[in-house]
Amino acid sequence: MMPRRSGIGRAIVVVAIVAVLLVALGANFLFFASSPGTSTSIPTSSNVTLPSTSSFTSSTTQVTSSPNPVTVDPSILEYCPSTSSNSSGFIGAAVGGSAPSVICLKFFYFNAFKGYNASSPLVLNITGALSIAAVESVYSEGLAYPEVFDGSQNFTFTVSQAQLAIGGPTNENEGAVVAFSLTANAGASGSYELGLFPSAVFSLWLLNPQEPEQCGYYGELVAGNGFPNYAQSTGGCLTYPPSGVPSSYTIGGVPYELMIGDLYFAVIGVTNSTGY
Repeated sequence: MMPRRSGIGRAIVVVAIVAVLLVALGANFLFFASSPGTSTSIPTSSNVTLPSTSSFTSSTTQVTSSPNPVTVDPSILEYCPSTSSNSSGFIGAAVGGSAPSVICLKFFYFNAFKGYNASSPLVLNITGALSIAAVESVYSEGLAYPEVFDGSQNFTFTVSQAQLAIGGPTNENEGAVVAFSLTANAGASGSYELGLFPSAVFSLWLLNPQEPEQCGYYGELVAGNGFPNYAQSTGGCLTYPPSGVPSSYTIGGVPYELMIGDLYFAVIGVTNSTGY
């Protein structure tokens, strides 16, 4: 029979085991303490400098200047008649490279009425007012699809003023006339659709002789021989009844009511007109 271990022997064994465990734990502690710590850092976003744009800001709307260079020349107002000389209302202009076409527009905006932000006038960005659209048919699998592109790069613009503040509590600049001069760049040719305030946040109406019209475009520009024909109707027109309009007003020579808070314009003259 095997002799039984004494109590002293058992105690020695236990102390030895505990010592081994302490040594192992101490080694692990020293390993982790001496290892470089791994940290997750959140990168600080760098300051990004955005391209600056010229803009006009008012309490009613903010407008940004056209990406194309636009010249301001008040003298082109001399080409504008004192009364309307455009019977159809729409704009038709032959834009040559030597003789520019001057388009004269008269604006009306009435907001001096409670609930229509009457404390400030509406500030219009004239340098970015015009848009020139071109529509081209793209064929795929025997079907034609309209593709719209910007045709303004084919023209040079001059305006009579950079901005127009209109309306407000004193009806500022009601009936103001603004002139736009357009010249076709060298080699440009084609028929294009002319729009007005394409990115506006307000409602815009053309003062036609019999009724107001809100359209996708308001005229046609012809450069060179007029071909290719890019003026392929990018939008129709809307109108409203001549009377019974809530919150409306009237102006002389217009046989229908105008809505408060909407911008109206009349075509009073076009040089080198095509009679569109």
